[in-house]
Amino acid sequence: MRKIIYLIPFLPILVWLPLLLVATMPSGHDLYAHLTYAKLFEKALGEGQFPVRWMEWIKPGFSQPLFNFYQVGFYYLVSLVSWLPVSFLMSAKLAILFLWWLGTFFTFLFARRFGVIPATIACIIYAFSPYLILDIFVRNAFPEFMAISLMPAVFWAADRLISTARAIFIIPFALFLGTSAFSHLPATLIFLPVLVLYSLMLMQGQNRLKRKLVFLGLASVLAFGLAAFYLMPAVIELNLVQINKIKVDNFDFHRHFVNAGQSFLSSLGDTKHYTNFHFQLQSIQAISVLVLVAGSFFVIRKKMNQFLLFWMGMLIYAWFFSGYDSLVVWEKVKFLGFIQFPWRFLMVTPLALAVLAAYFCQRIKSSNFRLITLPAAILLGVFSVMFYLKPVKFTDVAYFNLPFAQWAAFPKTQQRAFLEPAYYPKEVKTIPNEDMPLLNPQTGVEVNEKKISSGHLILEVSSPKPASLVVNTHYFPGWTAYINGKTVQVNPTDANFIGISVPAGGSLVEVKFADTKLRMWANIISLASLVILILVIWLEKLFVRRSYFLKLLYNIPARFQFPDIH
Repeated sequence: MRKIIYLIPFLPILVWLPLLLVATMPSGHDLYAHLTYAKLFEKALGEGQFPVRWMEWIKPGFSQPLFNFYQVGFYYLVSLVSWLPVSFLMSAKLAILFLWWLGTFFTFLFARRFGVIPATIACIIYAFSPYLILDIFVRNAFPEFMAISLMPAVFWAADRLISTARAIFIIPFALFLGTSAFSHLPATLIFLPVLVLYSLMLMQGQNRLKRKLVFLGLASVLAFGLAAFYLMPAVIELNLVQINKIKVDNFDFHRHFVNAGQSFLSSLGDTKHYTNFHFQLQSIQAISVLVLVAGSFFVIRKKMNQFLLFWMGMLIYAWFFSGYDSLVVWEKVKFLGFIQFPWRFLMVTPLALAVLAAYFCQRIKSSNFRLITLPAAILLGVFSVMFYLKPVKFTDVAYFNLPFAQWAAFPKTQQRAFLEPAYYPKEVKTIPNEDMPLLNPQTGVEVNEKKISSGHLILEVSSPKPASLVVNTHYFPGWTAYINGKTVQVNPTDANFIGISVPAGGSLVEVKFADTKLRMWANIISLASLVILILVIWLEKLFVRRSYFLKLLYNIPARFQFPDIH
């Protein structure tokens, strides 16, 4: 029975398996945006950009430093999976499936303290929670989903680090939290207070407290050090792009509070609502209320522990910040505007509900009744997923498997590929209305393209007299031009494209997107953090070996000890 139970975290694979066999994807809100970004990211990475920061659009004149600011973790994962002999679309699907399994598996490990069956029920509750289904099948918010999927691993690592005081757990904590930070920063910021409070709760009454605080502090510093290559430019260089556009119109947080007065029960029995965005938010609220009521029963009877109170408090935290009652806080704390949607705080509920379910299950005295709750939880989870899936529209996106040039010219790509205007350089005032060539040389100038890639161009230029050459790529700090190996000044045009003055005669012109000093130092910090993590592994092994040697030394059997000499 136990061997079967350990297979439960693989349930998401069974749910997602049918989608691996077809060329369709659930047609959600952001599907085309994230598939397009992943395709452009994979191209830039394959052309040698690392870290990837600059994006050349499907046609010239629309380039921007998208990946210098926009969360990149999911796109790195898709590019990593694409090393397998599979298509691009299969890479994206496998990445989503892996993340779904990862979150489910670590939820199982995190809830293992309550017992095997409670932990199993916890991972089912997590895997089939409404918010995760919302992200995967309705919103297609894959970067956010990645950050949420990493959080159970972060909490598990924090739990192990504080409980054991072993340095080896610095590594998973830093890796998972750091990856979450560059996968979706808003999601990480939402979870961060929960993580801090959870760590403080665990440390109450603990021995070796100083050692644990040092380890946890080091792990946190290394986590954000690993993500520094993304975090530092994304935060410090925000003033270089039109980032305020992500806080206006439909992205204004005032429009996205969850109305607690909307009744979940009013939609029951009407299956057309099952994949409705607002219906799912209402269902999360309703489930949270039911769990809080159940938890209150334990509180009143004083059959509770700190885990019950903490995770009940986290449900209240999620509910408060997603509702209108928190409006004053949103308006006072300005950076909350970049989270955009208050209902995003409900992303805390999958893990919170899972842990609370494990706690309640542990309180069931009858082992037989526990076993009955296990298949009931599985059936309920699959049943709820079927309701979400049944009305969902699927769209054929097989054309994403085409080679890049064919995909870029494909009619559906031209119609549906999405570009976020908030990440254009600040100097960009107008966007081209018609197609334009990548290169726009002055009359009489001949150009031979030696290399054209995202962020790097090498050109042979011949001109009878000094002239100008315009590269229809938007200028942004980091773009540098060289003529015959010597750095020359870049002169942005009125449309903020790259303008270069070329001399008479033949010249070798190189235009390259390089790291600024800030980005270079950010890369160095990330690399140094990775080196320190490797040293932690080595030091842990050395410490364990030394401890084992000392244990042997101080526990030598009597027959091997030297006799006393008088």
